[in-house]
Amino acid sequence: MRATTLIGLALATAVAAGFAFYAVGVGGGPAEALGERLLPELAAKSDDVRTIEIQRPEFTVVIARDGESWRLPERAGYAADTAKIRQLFVELTSLRTLEAKTRAKELYPSLEVEDRDAGGAKSSLVALKDAGGRDLGALIVGKPRYGRGGGGEDAVYVRRPGDAQTWLAKGRLTVTRDAVQWLDRAVADVSRERVREVTIRHADGTALVVRRASPAEKDFTPVDAPADRKLKS
Repeated sequence: MRATTLIGLALATAVAAGFAFYAVGVGGGPAEALGERLLPELAAKSDDVRTIEIQRPEFTVVIARDGESWRLPERAGYAADTAKIRQLFVELTSLRTLEAKTRAKELYPSLEVEDRDAGGAKSSLVALKDAGGRDLGALIVGKPRYGRGGGGEDAVYVRRPGDAQTWLAKGRLTVTRDAVQWLDRAVADVSRERVREVTIRHADGTALVVRRASPAEKDFTPVDAPADRKLKS
């Protein structure tokens, strides 16, 4: 057999072996193809989600569905920020496998994908459950990789609880570092066009009333303002 034929066979074997190694990942790991969704069933089951539990090193918060809204039972049932909840669902269902990473437990801290009960863990756990407490999707969330997800897109290190395989996932997963950020902090939302009169009552009993005749008027006019007083903004 000629040398060129042997070289050709060797290259073909090496390419095939390399492809097989890449497909299963380091250490005989994941069977998933790259580009697969991390939580493929979550989108179809989103209506079944009744609680979202988020565990961070700084806090643990549980957000519960209340009809069409979301509330935080441990915060006196205060309303959650539905925009943030919606964003979390979109980000979770959009995450796709980009690159298989380590399966070695001792290397998890470098990617911040440790189990939450590990000493000094910096990871975040996001777990979604149905009315019966059954898991509908959960991820251990580690370090973000901004602009490194291929084509300059964002990526994040993640791992499924109970699974040794770590992934670099294409997409972004926003897990705030402050529990208060999950609250709906808007006390009132009244459009300016609806307001005709405003009363500001002070602790000493005095009050300032401003009023306008119609929504077309830009400015409010003080009512019964003292003639010897000059108004400031």
